[in-house]
This record gives sequence, C-alpha cells and structure tokens, in this order.
Amino acid sequence: MVVFDGDMDKALAAFIIANGAVAMGSPVTMFFTFWGLNILRKPEKRKVEKSLIEKMFGAMMPRGAGKLKLSKMNMGGMGTKMMKKVMADKHVDSLEMLMNQAMKNGVKLVACTMSMDVMGIRKEEIIDGVEFAGVATYLGDAENSNVNLFYIIIRIDKIVSHIETRDPEARSAFTGSLVFIISLCLRHHVPHNKGISSSSSLTTSS
Repeated sequence: MVVFDGDMDKALAAFIIANGAVAMGSPVTMFFTFWGLNILRKPEKRKVEKSLIEKMFGAMMPRGAGKLKLSKMNMGGMGTKMMKKVMADKHVDSLEMLMNQAMKNGVKLVACTMSMDVMGIRKEEIIDGVEFAGVATYLGDAENSNVNLFYIIIRIDKIVSHIETRDPEARSAFTGSLVFIISLCLRHHVPHNKGISSSSSLTTSS
C-alpha cells in the first residue's frame, strides 16, 4: 500500500483498509513516501543535524498523525477538530489508534529512504517500529501481490477523466460498471494467502 498523502482523512482510509486486509488474513505492507512520511513523524521535536532548507521543511510540515488536517473543509483547523469530535462521539478509532492496531496486527510500515533524504526527515524523527527501505522493497511486494490497486486507481482516473469531457452520464455509468467488475474479480480471484498492494490515494477526478 503506497501512502503518499499526509491528509488525515486519506490516512484514516489507508489504515482502515490495512486493518481490514489483515483481519481477512492478507499480509500488508504500507510504503510511506513524500507527504505520507509526516504520518510517521514523532510528535515531539528531535535534535538532529539539518541544513537550513531541511529545517524550514520540518517546520512547515505536520509533525505526526495528531497534527494532520483534513484534505477538504479544514476551515482553519475547525473542520479537523469537528471530525475528531464526531469520531470520538461515535466511538470510531482515531488515526493514532488505527496505527497502533495495524502495527500490533503485523502490518509492516516502511518509510521511503529516498523521500526522507529529499524532505530532510531523519530516522530519529520516525516513530518506533517502522522499517526503512527504498522503492525496490515496495516493487518487490507489489510483484508478489495478486492485487495492486495503486495502478488500477490511476488507470480509472485517466479513463474517467477522458469520458467526463465528452458525456457525464456515460462517465457515471462506466464508473459504476467498472467498480462492479473489479469487485467481482477481487471476490473470485484473490486467494486469502496472498498480499494486497494498494494505494491510499482514494481521490480521483470524479
């Protein structure tokens, strides 16, 4: 599972999917890259040697899961606080709880070392229990996986965007049919002993 977005709602979706897959008996690897690395940052500031630009990056980015914001309707932070309150009132696990649950259930969290180097994030700033590796690790897991929703979602996005420019009704019908077909494929052709590789970027141009 590629986690390349640092918005709270998308991170929630990623860990909900990961925990659900593990509960169904599928091994899951979550590969955090670029903005997704902010999810893994420790909330407290760490004294590490950085360049001026790296320090600026670190100051501007959210430090840890508790500091993430909604991708939409954030409203200066009020939307995020409202969402957290609604989740608590409805006894929905917080992002931090979902992360702990995933790690306890055996979900492998991997931080992209190349992205860490680019963004100036040090290993000392990452929460405990996270592994560090390059893109080859993700590609290896994806190669051994029967399902890779990362590529499926990108292709749907491109096709649907093309149809939208011509006929909105055709676009809606096509999307519904395609989702139905994919669900049937997953139901009948994915054995539970195989891993699942997918993407946390659940937003398409729909």
